[in-house]
Amino acid sequence: MITVPFDSPWRVVQPTMYRFIARKHVDEFFADGTLQLSCFKKFHQHEDEQRLDKQEGAPRVWHHFRRSTGEMEQITAQLDFGRNAYVLCGGTIDTQEAAAQFQAESCIAIQDTTSFARAVAQQLSGFVEGLEGPCIYGSWFRRDLGEIPLEMLTDTPENRIRRSRYLDAAVSYCPYFVKHVSFAPQHEYRLVWLMDRGIDEPLIVKVPGAIRFCQRNLEHRWSAP
Repeated sequence: MITVPFDSPWRVVQPTMYRFIARKHVDEFFADGTLQLSCFKKFHQHEDEQRLDKQEGAPRVWHHFRRSTGEMEQITAQLDFGRNAYVLCGGTIDTQEAAAQFQAESCIAIQDTTSFARAVAQQLSGFVEGLEGPCIYGSWFRRDLGEIPLEMLTDTPENRIRRSRYLDAAVSYCPYFVKHVSFAPQHEYRLVWLMDRGIDEPLIVKVPGAIRFCQRNLEHRWSAP
């Protein structure tokens, strides 16, 4: 749980994150903390259709704004995020149906996602900052991005750069969590570690300090007591 220092306490209750993987990999994690972090480039190439998403990190943005004359205008853009990130994904629902989507009989139940992510970050050389949250599903990423100065709409090389920077700032960190609506049944929650360099390959790390924030869930957990 995260407590935000408002005038009165405001607490953010985080879900348990279920990482559906083969029992062999669950055993490896609980033995010595062995964990594989993925990356956005891997998502674009995955052979498993449940994990293949060529739009990961590159959502399409649809923005409407009003000119001073009262006319409405529309801007669409394709963003490019995630080239410098490691990612760990899981679901927020632990059912046989959810596990079957990934052909996994076991899972790691991460019960304190922030403490878990912090333990992983301590093992990553070049770590800059981290993110976590549920995925945002849709065919387009629709968001009110505020008023865009009209002079920025003139098509010049300088204005293309300005528009790109404006959109990057306006959408904040959301593009790291946008997925196509067809993946919505996965109920995905993800952890993202931003690095000081480009990331092209998954990484295997050993994080024994993360084990204490997790529970081992095996296939018999769905049986009646």
